[in-house]
Amino acid sequence: MATKKKAKKTARKMVNVLIGNGSYGLWIGEIDVNESTPEQILASKIAHVYECRNVRYWYGPTGGITSLVAHGPNPSDLRNRIGAPCEGYVSAVVSVLLLTPTAVANFAKVKP
Repeated sequence: MATKKKAKKTARKMVNVLIGNGSYGLWIGEIDVNESTPEQILASKIAHVYECRNVRYWYGPTGGITSLVAHGPNPSDLRNRIGAPCEGYVSAVVSVLLLTPTAVANFAKVKP
């Protein structure tokens, strides 16, 4: 009787990112770099995102997207509009930026 070899599962290697796309703006979440790297995402223009949240409005210590990536939103500002997390795909990707630990912590404090 022949035995089947089980496919070896690769452990997920999650990276926190901010993704910009052409249609809907900004998204934060985690990508599995074993599935696709930021370079592959930019080439294919589609990203599989875990814990994906839409960033509609944000208020932080300084302006701009790179400051949002570095510092995250001001978690005590009630004007922030950041959606609830879900798993999904973001299309028309134009940028993939790596979030700092500070930004991740501040995003976690903002309630949807």
